[in-house]
Amino acid sequence: MKQLDRLEKRFGRLAVPNLVPAIVIGQVAVYALAALQDARGRGPAALDVDALVQLRPDLVLRGQVWRVVTFLFEPPRYSLIFLLLHWYVLWFIGQALEQMWGAFRLTLYLLVGYAATVAVAFFLPPGMATNAYLYSSLFLAFASLYPDFVFHIYFVLPMKAKWLAAITWAVFALRVFTGGWPVFWLVLATVADYLLFFGYGAVKRLGEARRRQEFRAKAERAAKPIVHECRVCGLTNQMAPRTAFRYCSKCAGQQCYCPDHLGNHEHVV
Repeated sequence: MKQLDRLEKRFGRLAVPNLVPAIVIGQVAVYALAALQDARGRGPAALDVDALVQLRPDLVLRGQVWRVVTFLFEPPRYSLIFLLLHWYVLWFIGQALEQMWGAFRLTLYLLVGYAATVAVAFFLPPGMATNAYLYSSLFLAFASLYPDFVFHIYFVLPMKAKWLAAITWAVFALRVFTGGWPVFWLVLATVADYLLFFGYGAVKRLGEARRRQEFRAKAERAAKPIVHECRVCGLTNQMAPRTAFRYCSKCAGQQCYCPDHLGNHEHVV
């Protein structure tokens, strides 16, 4: 994170405080405008608010450049009750990350995912790029920093953030498997911020875990009790703890014998 520290010292003034709450407020505004429009009815000249904020690279190239920003405020296609829950969780996660990282790092995190999403969108079918994966990467960051935080699914079922993150990764993998390369590039672009911030640490932790496992295996091997086994009858010190086993000095190698066969055996040459 030394690079991030240097970037923050140089560009810290460009941080946007309360960025995630601003995005939530923007989504609420878009949803309210679309709902108001639906309530009044759509005339032939009515503007489709939902369609106007979507990221459509083909329309951006025709001059509708606002779409590269407004797609951040496109609300997900949920019912109102789930939308309220989505906005609450997004607000909470954004505030928690800003408190942990500071405004600059959170701004940079979102900026990386945003820029990658916009860039990839120009190579995807029109209308495919959304902000869903981008905001999912916010949750993945939260789960990495607060793995044991407990969410209550439907306000009832408790589940730790790290397990919800595992489910999120599984959903990503399933969508890539069913959606092919376009979905793969979209997912990769929108989690680029997570990989940038947490990828090195994850690789480092995997290496440390492997070294701990190797050390533990060596320690277990070293801690195993020495077994003395009679070369003739197979009796061991575990079978007869009080038996005094001896090694024959006339046999080649370390040849062990019980008292009954120490003086009554063929020497190993």
